[in-house]
Amino acid sequence: MWDNVDLEGVGIPSQSRGTGSKIVLTTRSFNVCNKMETDEEIKVDVLLKKEAWELFREVVSQVVDAPEIQGIAKQIVEKCRGLPLTIKVIGGFLRKKKDVHVWKNALYEMSSAKYEIIDDKEDSVFKILKFSYDQLKTKRKKNCFLYCALFPEDSMIKIEELIYYWVGEGFISDGVVQSLDDAINRGYTIVDELCNASLLEFTKDRHGDKCVKVHDVIRDLALRITSPATSTLDNFPSDEGESGIFLVRARVEMEDPPCVEEWKQKHRISLMENGNLYYLPDRPQCDSLLTLLLQKNSKLERIPESFFEHMHNLRVLDISKTGIDDLPPSISCLVNLRGLYAMYTGLRKCPSQIGCLRSLEVLHLGGGEMEYLPTEVGQLTRLRSLIVIFSRYGGSVVVEGKRMIPRGMLSRLSLLEDLRVDNVGPGLDEDWVEIGESIAEEVDSLNKLTRLEMNFPKLDSYLKFVQESFAVKTQRLKTSHLSIGYHVKDQMSFSPLVDVGEHRLRFLDSIELLPNDDIRVTVSRATKLFLEGCTTPRKLSDLGMENFKGIKEIYIKGCERVESVIDGNDLNDSFMATHCQVLPNLQTLDLSNLDNLRSIWEGAAPPQSLNQLTSIHVYCCDNLPFIFSRCMILHLPNLQTLHVSNCLRVEEIVKEEEEEGEEKNEMVGSSSNQVDDHHDFVHLPCLSKLSLVCLPKLRRVCKRVRLALPPSVQIFISSCPEVIKQGFEWWEDDGSNSSNILHMEWDSTVVTGWREKIVKRKKMI
Repeated sequence: MWDNVDLEGVGIPSQSRGTGSKIVLTTRSFNVCNKMETDEEIKVDVLLKKEAWELFREVVSQVVDAPEIQGIAKQIVEKCRGLPLTIKVIGGFLRKKKDVHVWKNALYEMSSAKYEIIDDKEDSVFKILKFSYDQLKTKRKKNCFLYCALFPEDSMIKIEELIYYWVGEGFISDGVVQSLDDAINRGYTIVDELCNASLLEFTKDRHGDKCVKVHDVIRDLALRITSPATSTLDNFPSDEGESGIFLVRARVEMEDPPCVEEWKQKHRISLMENGNLYYLPDRPQCDSLLTLLLQKNSKLERIPESFFEHMHNLRVLDISKTGIDDLPPSISCLVNLRGLYAMYTGLRKCPSQIGCLRSLEVLHLGGGEMEYLPTEVGQLTRLRSLIVIFSRYGGSVVVEGKRMIPRGMLSRLSLLEDLRVDNVGPGLDEDWVEIGESIAEEVDSLNKLTRLEMNFPKLDSYLKFVQESFAVKTQRLKTSHLSIGYHVKDQMSFSPLVDVGEHRLRFLDSIELLPNDDIRVTVSRATKLFLEGCTTPRKLSDLGMENFKGIKEIYIKGCERVESVIDGNDLNDSFMATHCQVLPNLQTLDLSNLDNLRSIWEGAAPPQSLNQLTSIHVYCCDNLPFIFSRCMILHLPNLQTLHVSNCLRVEEIVKEEEEEGEEKNEMVGSSSNQVDDHHDFVHLPCLSKLSLVCLPKLRRVCKRVRLALPPSVQIFISSCPEVIKQGFEWWEDDGSNSSNILHMEWDSTVVTGWREKIVKRKKMI
């Protein structure tokens, strides 16, 4: 907490009412404690000298052990006064620096009054943190870092989103026209450098998207640099000449926008994530404004007609996830706008004035009520990234006399590198098929296009595209995400960036995936394969194992006909002589809601098959009796994660073959995994997570084989009652797994004696 908070105002009963509740708060200021009338204050002390040195050494690496550096390093640590954040930030700057002159200069600068920490008060801490900011040296890195302060405190900032903003602002280009891929690569490099300097932290959101976070104190440092009027520090000048002045009111629960006077002379304004903000000023004077972020204001439904009249220098505008249903005519004043983001709004159409935005490079629209694009979009000849998601459930592709995508419009966008077009929801039938075919034809005229994402409602139109498209035949597309079949809103979402070289192929509901030559060829071009609710062959291998060589990830969900993924018995001599391996590059296998799945792998497994597989997830496959054949598990030396849940018939993890001779005959060639015949163990040396959840019939891993797991493996077993009742005869102890920790849930019917055995024993499954 930074200031006094009215507890009753946020719903916490007053202590005077005798509720008996206790409240714990954290703050960096004793003044806050006094204002909040705390009963007891506990000061969190700074790190002891030894602790501070150990933390610094952990951040900087062993370079501090060099005799010529160690003495200097210890003096630098002393100047950090035991403050963990300061140690991490300063250590981040000096990480792996081997030149003693760099260390001497750092000590010299930190010794100056400009950066010296007098005590652990806020202003003093900011001084030393600014040292790390000053070491960024280049204007580009400083601008990129400061830009992160526009996001709310503690938010996870998607790296792709951030880089697109940087591109729009011109931080990346150096005034030289770059390809979008090159700009994005440079952006990732800057993110990496800022993380290495401990100014940003890498993380991931709940969807697994790459993000960064900014420590709240580091963010406050950035706000002080960009808002000099709020700073009380001596020798703490604004970097206005570099970064400009910010106005940030992000996620502060405001209902009214800042007054018009506050908008003046600001270079970047962020009002994002204020759920109660419902209006904007009529005509703010913002001649210097470069970025305006208004996203995630759900009650904001209208932009005043003259709102943009004094924003002719604006470069980045984001109104995504708002209720805005129209863009005012004054949008034509944004002649320098480079990035317009209006995803998931109430917009049904764009005004014709959008054609005046001749500097626009990034245009992301739709996902809400978008009906059609105006022909004027074809005038945006500098456009490099176009996303448009239509939301039409039935009707015609012609609305008010306008085609959803005017014929010939895309071919005019000669600089386009990134195109993503989709219609969410069924109902357009043949009309949308015709639109898709028209788009496919125009794609071939876009010589700079390297990324394509689009939906084909019917398989025929998709096959026609891949058969006739020059872009596909010449492999000009570096990245693609193509879906075939109808889908609803949550089945396909566009991310601003997919890894270069990734080719996603997604077959959705209503598609009949027959094992013909056309399908086999198109599968051979994919790196990620998604089968969701479509009609498939009984065995995925019927599509031709030679066509799966480049696939790294396979996801199969809700495909009722699937009985087996791979049948090694179908591998003929021709395949064995030519290809040898099956799925040699597969890293992830995800199987869910497959009611008729009987096995994952049947029969023989050639050497090195599945050699790169690291993750297996099996969920709700109710007729699957086991996970691995004995043959299959011998080919999983790199398996890291195994998660099996809600499979009602699974009795064992590894199927024991009926005859030992038959089993050995199936082991074609040599296995890259190890079998310890003396102890009857199969080793999974890389396994780090084993999760078995809601498997009511699971009794054991295998009748005669035990899995030897590494010491660091994490095991989670829940709602598997037969495992407990049968005992743990499939667990053995060879004395090497004493550091294993087992997480297990059991119900009250289980004999409590097993609990002690579970906790005390060293584990090998």
